[in-house]
Amino acid sequence: ACLDAMPARYLLGREAQDILADMKMVSELDAILEEDFRMRPSSVAGRGVGVIETKPSPAGDGWGVTLAARHQPGLFAAMAGVLALHGVNIRSADFFLWEDGTEIHHYQTANPPEALYVEELWARVRRALRYALTGKLSLDYRIQEKRSSPLAPKQPDMGIRPRVRVDNEASEYFTVVDVRAADRLGLLYDIAVALDSLGLEVHMAKIDTHGLEVFDLFYVRGEKGRKVTDGARLQEITRMVLASLA
Repeated sequence: ACLDAMPARYLLGREAQDILADMKMVSELDAILEEDFRMRPSSVAGRGVGVIETKPSPAGDGWGVTLAARHQPGLFAAMAGVLALHGVNIRSADFFLWEDGTEIHHYQTANPPEALYVEELWARVRRALRYALTGKLSLDYRIQEKRSSPLAPKQPDMGIRPRVRVDNEASEYFTVVDVRAADRLGLLYDIAVALDSLGLEVHMAKIDTHGLEVFDLFYVRGEKGRKVTDGARLQEITRMVLASLA
């Protein structure tokens, strides 16, 4: 049943041992969801439920973070915001939506800032994601608070002008949103919120940072899981994402 629900891109892009590990996470997710629906009112049951597994990269230069959850609005934005709030920089992200509504997210991140207490940090990330998805944690407020803290590192003005380009030729199956901007705390969260507000589903993100400048690509689909082709809508995507970079 799991194999039947998996999209072809997922089966072609994942190693067998990784697929088995994901299936184990989905089994754990199903058990947690079953308990959540038993204990909570049906109107809120299942909200914010997810399973997060983390492991250091063999080279020791980062972490792999996998999230399994049921499809719910704002999941990528919430994960990006929670990681930013805990000082964890995302290097790449890949998302898969199974036909049964299961979402699998794979993130490659830099090493967390709290190297001596990394397991405690990941435990806080798990709690914060659930709080963010259930409205108990305002990521907008908390990220802005962290940005304005006197302890926050001050980024020098390098004169980098933000740029957004929407491309329908780079991919046969996705509309590609190409973003260039000066790096800052929570930048990926801001972009994810903008894309989410436009009703776009992000299927893959390539995050590339050079010094203080980021070059990000987001592979998205619009209504009914199709590429965005309407000219006015493409212009709106450009305007909204640019506004999020201000």
